[in-house]
Amino acid sequence: MTPIRPLPPLMRIVPERLSSPSADTRRVPGPHPAPPKIRSFLIGLLGLASALALLWGVELLRRQDPFARLARTIAQSGLQHIELRLEDATLTLREGNRVQARLRVDRIDIEKSRILWRAVNLREGVFYDEEGELLGRASAGEIIYNQPMRQLHITGTPTMTLFRNPLLENAVPLTIRAPMLLWDLRTARITIEHPFTLEWHGGSARAERLLLNLRESLLRIEKGTMHLQSDKQNNRREVRIQYDEFEYRDDLRRVKNLRLQDGDTTAFAPHAEVDNKRKYAIATGELWLEDPRLNLKANKLEVWYAENQKRALLTQNVRLLIKPRQATNQPAEKEEQDKLQEAKRYPVEAECGQIEYFYRKKRAIITGGIKAVQRLKEGQERTLTADRAEYDQKNEILVLIGNVVLEDPDGKFKAPRLIVSIKEGEEWVRAPEGGEGILYYTEEEEGDESTPPR
Repeated sequence: MTPIRPLPPLMRIVPERLSSPSADTRRVPGPHPAPPKIRSFLIGLLGLASALALLWGVELLRRQDPFARLARTIAQSGLQHIELRLEDATLTLREGNRVQARLRVDRIDIEKSRILWRAVNLREGVFYDEEGELLGRASAGEIIYNQPMRQLHITGTPTMTLFRNPLLENAVPLTIRAPMLLWDLRTARITIEHPFTLEWHGGSARAERLLLNLRESLLRIEKGTMHLQSDKQNNRREVRIQYDEFEYRDDLRRVKNLRLQDGDTTAFAPHAEVDNKRKYAIATGELWLEDPRLNLKANKLEVWYAENQKRALLTQNVRLLIKPRQATNQPAEKEEQDKLQEAKRYPVEAECGQIEYFYRKKRAIITGGIKAVQRLKEGQERTLTADRAEYDQKNEILVLIGNVVLEDPDGKFKAPRLIVSIKEGEEWVRAPEGGEGILYYTEEEEGDESTPPR
């Protein structure tokens, strides 16, 4: 057998102490510097790694944006111009902490530019005024929301129901139907630039343009026509009102070129104003009213309609035309004998200072000097003057007071007071305080057979 050789003793290596730079030492050779090409490659690799890290950080931020998160998925569905689509969504519009509207829609599409939001089928929109009070509700086929402009373009035959009616105080709710309306959230204005309709219980209206300023509590309607209907015990009544411009602000209503038709009665006022707080209305300009029995003109009409005071005052150049009643089939001899019946067959033109009418009492007071002229046949006239007059509409009695003078081709009559009943079939005239008169006649020529013997 070969003998096992003993292992050599362990060696201990002790590094030499460097005593001086000049010492004779042995250095282990180190790595050589990298060539320039390798160094450029390493720097480029480091830059690429930094760019990848930066892109990864941007991707993490994009994942926090709900619009960007679904961009790739929506693009794959073929809706390249859509950034986000929401189904069965509720959109809340605010100005600060105040809610302006809540909209429930079937779908919302938001474009990539995020300028336009398109909502399809507005099932219910709830709107609030500047004080946060409920203003109304709406429905529409489509809404386009311009985010930078903060404007809502509501189309698809929108219907808006307001719980306040600026046209008629107690006629609520008020429903507006239009082909399109614009709501500017910045200025709090709702405008309609196309013909639209308004409906409420007991009435309807059509107009061409509307402006509703929620911030200033202002409503303006142009070129409108209203129809008011009532059915008291099946006795239907319809009033038609036209105007060039209607403006409502707080408790004040202003109307330009107001035209009213109630059955056979029509009226016109260039300017009218209604103060609902004071229960007062005024109309100015060339006012007129026409019906089958009367034409009335003046320059100023005031109306007080509070519960404890219902009266109207007509002033400034008041003129009346009392139209004749339809002629009755009476014998000619009878008509010539009955002066009152004859008076009904010809129109009467009258003027006075003012007419004050009390609704509850159905009583009128005419003052400021009364002058009436009746055009008779063959160019003749009948005139009547008085200081004042009172008319009882219930009983159809006219009382002439102060310096009453009646003159016609047959004579002249004076009295301090004259009472006239103009009720159909019950006509009469009385002078309770007496009077005096002069009769006119023409002497017939001598030799006429009709001359009585002396």
